[in-house]
Amino acid sequence: MKYLLKKAKIVNYDKKPYKGDILIEGNEIKKVGNLNEEIIKPNTVIDLEGLHVFPGIIDMHSHLREPGGYIDINIKTQTEAAVKSGITTVVAMPNTNPVCDKLDIYDRIKQIIKKKAACDVIQVMAGTMDIEGEIITEFDSAGTVKAVSDDGRSVENSRILLNVLKKVKKKNIVYLSHAEDDNLRKDGVINSGKKSNKFDLKPIYNEVEDIRTYRDLSLASIAGSRIHFCHLSTEESLNLVKRFKERNVNVTCEVTPHHLFLSESDIKENIGIYKMNPPLRSDKDRQALIKGIKEGSIDAIATDHAPHPMKNKLKDFNESSFGIIGFETLIPLAIEKLYYKEDIPLQRLAELLSYNPSKILNLDRRGRIEKNALAYLTVVDINDKIEINKSFIKSKTYNTPFLNSKLRGKPLFTVINGKIFDIEKDSWYENK
Repeated sequence: MKYLLKKAKIVNYDKKPYKGDILIEGNEIKKVGNLNEEIIKPNTVIDLEGLHVFPGIIDMHSHLREPGGYIDINIKTQTEAAVKSGITTVVAMPNTNPVCDKLDIYDRIKQIIKKKAACDVIQVMAGTMDIEGEIITEFDSAGTVKAVSDDGRSVENSRILLNVLKKVKKKNIVYLSHAEDDNLRKDGVINSGKKSNKFDLKPIYNEVEDIRTYRDLSLASIAGSRIHFCHLSTEESLNLVKRFKERNVNVTCEVTPHHLFLSESDIKENIGIYKMNPPLRSDKDRQALIKGIKEGSIDAIATDHAPHPMKNKLKDFNESSFGIIGFETLIPLAIEKLYYKEDIPLQRLAELLSYNPSKILNLDRRGRIEKNALAYLTVVDINDKIEINKSFIKSKTYNTPFLNSKLRGKPLFTVINGKIFDIEKDSWYENK
């Protein structure tokens, strides 16, 4: 099957967007440039005049909740939501129920992914059993694993984490660090600041993250391993990452849209829709993250997509669950808030959302639109405005503080390994 994408504005991380055509044959990009339709003789031509084509968007941090206790929130429904949001690949954290800490559980999840997932899923395996930080798992025997993490908790014992990192280095994969001092956080639910005082809530100090960021960076330096920091949220943690990069430690980091575009000042009432971990920080921290995007010290934007039934979120901070959804808002927020408001080039967004994640995860032939690359693409109308309302959201829940926002940046097509999904028509091309 040959697909010819005509008159697109092609976005790669290392050059300004340019107009061109893309020929997809099978699961590969065969040609890029000004292509002659009569010579190529494609089966299908898709006119993308005025639309931008990015390398396929990769979300490096998500929670798909399977295995788990939810009926409607699972691998099938969440990956369908991702595809309809323009996302080609998601990285699924291991803090499932049961935890993805054994080879048979890992293989079982992989089988569910193969059978039910609408997009590519990279399943992360836990570094320690039951993410309790005591007994190291057999992740080094899982042939296809690309990343290891105890996300949701931080490994308390430094010697154990060092041994995990040594295994990570030997296997040439990446460790995804959830930097959090559990003893210092204890039962904190909100950033330490004006809103914790206003609502009389137990605080989460910046140092909860900063202490562990320094510790994990130091251990990665000793082990010589690759380490990637999930949902980095404080100015000091970002400064630490920059300092260790200068020492040639192999470290990368991600930030979430909610930490980029919201701060504790946006919390209007004591309700769990604003509750996430790490919490919404000060505006000073938020501005430091924006600066990190602009100067290049932040490597990726990832959603930390965490769906919960609304009954678990429409409670106060003490009673509600941590986390918000992020698939549906990822592209519109990046376009509206970074491209339009902060004047960050589209090619930098391609780097943050595709090229760098591809490198971090060792995904071959991904992250660029070029001849012989695998055909993973995201087509976006950067001018069309959408409303993030309940009908637009497909994650089977709407736990997001961005609800009812109107944002530019409408995803229109998602191309996954050569298969094209038309978002507006809600159908795959090969099924037409």
